[in-house]
Amino acid sequence: MSFRTPDGFLLEGRTFGSGSRGVVLSHMFGSDQSAWFDFAEQLATDGYLVLTFNFRGYGGSQGAKDVHLMSRDSEAAVAFLRDEGSASTVAVVGASMGGTASVIASSESDVAAVATLSAPVKFRGLDSSEAVGRIAGRKLFLASVGDDDAARDAKRLLQLSRDPGAEIQLFPGDAHGTDMLRERRSDEVAEALLSFLSRAMR
Repeated sequence: MSFRTPDGFLLEGRTFGSGSRGVVLSHMFGSDQSAWFDFAEQLATDGYLVLTFNFRGYGGSQGAKDVHLMSRDSEAAVAFLRDEGSASTVAVVGASMGGTASVIASSESDVAAVATLSAPVKFRGLDSSEAVGRIAGRKLFLASVGDDDAARDAKRLLQLSRDPGAEIQLFPGDAHGTDMLRERRSDEVAEALLSFLSRAMR
């Protein structure tokens, strides 16, 4: 399937499952939506309507790779699940660059929750340092202890959120982004995300 961004680009995506609880999964730099497919299937089995997509310039999505505009793509994905899907409530989950874009998009959209894997506070023109404090929904920041910059930024996002209910989990190892769902602790990372989404989207 495909959907259009506010500035006119057509992005390719894929939906999994069905239901009123929607989850947008945003990929990391140098990757594409396929990195999320296994976890998307897991979410669909648990009763979620899931959307993966390729950011502009990735895969078959239109436009050039313009990192500082990618939060617009995440916002468009949220709007698609609401307007074209059956989702009455939406959460966003993003890996690395996709996590930064998800944080910014969440500050502009009414989402129930945002979760990030290894998201930097700032990445090539994306800056979530102010946006994270404007998010009304639940927040979870994940990273690997050995992924030094990501672990530092997860702690920084927690601090910048100014939300006593925000959560952080750091896992052993040095896996980054969606690779955290493929390494030795993958089951624990997946369970952390599933548990968080279940609590946030009751």
